[in-house]
Amino acid sequence: MVILPTTYLGGTEWFRWLARGGGGNFGGVGVCVIDVGENWVKQTARNRCEIMTSGGVTTLTVPVYGGNQGGQPGATKIATKDVRIDNSKRWQHQHWVSLVSAYKKSPFFDHYEGRFAPIYNEKKFNFLTDLNAELLNILTSILKLGDGVQISENYVIAEPDDVDLRGKKALRRLNNLTSSEGNIEGYTQVFSDREEFVEGLSIVDLLFCEGPAARDYLAQASL
Repeated sequence: MVILPTTYLGGTEWFRWLARGGGGNFGGVGVCVIDVGENWVKQTARNRCEIMTSGGVTTLTVPVYGGNQGGQPGATKIATKDVRIDNSKRWQHQHWVSLVSAYKKSPFFDHYEGRFAPIYNEKKFNFLTDLNAELLNILTSILKLGDGVQISENYVIAEPDDVDLRGKKALRRLNNLTSSEGNIEGYTQVFSDREEFVEGLSIVDLLFCEGPAARDYLAQASL
């Protein structure tokens, strides 16, 4: 079983593991569970992603209340599913402006823009996991991934044979490993004329640059 944290527009390696464990016909390694019952961990891909802009790699962060408290006074720990978004910030407007600025000239931004624009221009989300789930539904629909993926609202106890990717540094370590092995071919990113290829950016970087071929890219390095 693959155990993943929730993620905001997760990186390509997160989606490779989703495909491996969740029915992408990529040589799966069993069931994939997204654990939203785990304790909240700050400063991770749970509420942030990285995109490529004209100035280099930029981090987009969804603001949440109170760090580990998630907006609940007196709480020292909180389940990820209970973390609330701080909508007093104009984060949706800021993120959409950043995405449009970064990818408006990419080959497939116009094709997918209508799927993502309502998330940032029309809807409001109180809980982080609701936002992440809606974005994940859009992405798995486009990429034809995720059949059989489970979401657990209770903490998932990992067994010895499970692939547990909830650790704060786990996905970064996996990205470094696959890149160093040299078995991941790059794709043409928007600013490839001035920036070196960066592996492991948000899935939207891959999607807007590669379109339908994004799924084939995720199939690289499958188990």
